[in-house]
Amino acid sequence: MGSVANGGNRKENLGFFAFVCWQIWKARNDWVFNKKWIGEQEILGYGINEFHDFVAATSKTREPRQPMEETISRWNPLNHGVVKINSDGAFDGSGKRGGVGLLVRDYLGQVKWVTAIPISNTHSAEAVEALGFRWAMTLAKKKGG
Repeated sequence: MGSVANGGNRKENLGFFAFVCWQIWKARNDWVFNKKWIGEQEILGYGINEFHDFVAATSKTREPRQPMEETISRWNPLNHGVVKINSDGAFDGSGKRGGVGLLVRDYLGQVKWVTAIPISNTHSAEAVEALGFRWAMTLAKKKGG
């Protein structure tokens, strides 16, 4: 791939231009709908990064993908008296809200407890997942000890 900054070829230049236009459009929408200003240098940087990522992902010189092995998940029984707690979180970035689900199964695989907890005023999917893990540990401590 030739460098767009050093001339590149016509196809690359058009592709680069399209990615920069797309970033300008996204920045415009951020300003109109969220009152979030993105500067020209940042827009150009995003365009360059997106363009290079696209070129790398669609390059014909990529190594061919290896077929994935099929794996079958099976539930393995736990030791007698042991419980398993699963937690998962979901996040809606536009509303800064999310939720966590907890599920407790006993050693026979029977559901013993399940709950969903809404979360408001959060900033990331990782924060929601962390809260889910924290609540799972708190539950384990209360029920187990």
